[in-house]
Amino acid sequence: MPLTGIYGDTGSGKTTILVYLLKKDFDSVEKYGNFYTTLPNWKQLDIIDLTELPETDKKRIVVFDEGYTDFDNRMSMNEENTFNTYLLFQQRKSNMSIIGLSQLNILDCRWRGLEKIKILCRDRPVYDNKGEDYKGDFHYIFIKGNKAINFTLKYSVAKILFPFFKTKQKIIPKHYEEMKNKIRMRNPEERNKITDNIVKEIVEKFDIPEQKKDITHDWVGNALMDLKKDLSVERFVYIRLRNRR
Repeated sequence: MPLTGIYGDTGSGKTTILVYLLKKDFDSVEKYGNFYTTLPNWKQLDIIDLTELPETDKKRIVVFDEGYTDFDNRMSMNEENTFNTYLLFQQRKSNMSIIGLSQLNILDCRWRGLEKIKILCRDRPVYDNKGEDYKGDFHYIFIKGNKAINFTLKYSVAKILFPFFKTKQKIIPKHYEEMKNKIRMRNPEERNKITDNIVKEIVEKFDIPEQKKDITHDWVGNALMDLKKDLSVERFVYIRLRNRR
């Protein structure tokens, strides 16, 4: 299975068609992904863990749900994004077939440039007019090169696959907390609250130098690392500590 992108809105059946294909043709193949399933021969891992997998001649499949969390085209020049794409594409030399699921076609341009198969999930309702889960069939378009094939997965078949995965599972970006804190720090009130709480933790845990000149940026940085805090707050904590009475 060459580099494949599966695209579609919420509830359109991205994970459903993935599990269908994996069960149908690759049940005995080793599979890895960034989300939980009960598929046979499946292991949940992060992209960086790929480097730790032993070399083998056996074919393996790697799946990234919400692939834009690792390969967002809006961050194509981002150091981590570049590292991820280089790492992932090198793994293709190790008999790894790679599949990405995304709500939008926003995967990195390097991904899209090497993509051989695209599966488009047609929109379908999430709920019916009674507010219950919609039980209609799933419809897809398989695109390979210049060929496009329509495919329907009957709901009666799809529902057999549902126990293998969590339909509501969220894929959180690795730096979610860091990004959230950066947004909060833009608000002066939030910034003061966060800074004051961190300063309180530092005062309670560490012996603060008696001479303010000994409270250096390096000292504050070390304290933040010991507390496992985001280093982006360092300058604000430094100012607070230097001006403590």
